[in-house]
Amino acid sequence: MSIDVKSIAQDFVNRLKEMDRGELAALKRNAGNGIEQSRGVMGVFYSIIPRERFGKEKEEVFFLLSTLFAINPVNSDDRNLGSTIKKLQRDFSENTLDARLTALLDESINRDFEAVSHRLRQFVLMAKGKNYGINWCQLLQDLYWWDASGRYVQKSWARAYFGKGEVEQIN
Repeated sequence: MSIDVKSIAQDFVNRLKEMDRGELAALKRNAGNGIEQSRGVMGVFYSIIPRERFGKEKEEVFFLLSTLFAINPVNSDDRNLGSTIKKLQRDFSENTLDARLTALLDESINRDFEAVSHRLRQFVLMAKGKNYGINWCQLLQDLYWWDASGRYVQKSWARAYFGKGEVEQIN
């Protein structure tokens, strides 16, 4: 049975958008923590996570996204986080962003979840500071498939950030 990650992501983000300020504050206080290290938020999180069965790594992805969303709940239509980071070039040193994104693209959620979490949190905070939203549905899908063979998520982010101009789809 295949999982419709796009629909699951949309439903999950919609549930996040419906949360009250107290619930979001609890999630925000746990940004940077995994589920096992979290405090006072398990009830909030497990009330919104989809009912499908996910492995521990995928469940952590949902938790990570929920804590990042609580930091900056503004949504955008950007293609992916690479596109959002590209917009930050107007406000931050390109070399700094290049190095940070390159480091993130080299990380693996399965090998070093904490490093991925830390780097993503930095980008979300930077975007919030400049009033840029995040495409939360796309970010959840990207994180879900982050460690897929072929590294197509990382390639897509790299194209969006490092590429010149718009990318045309060739069929």
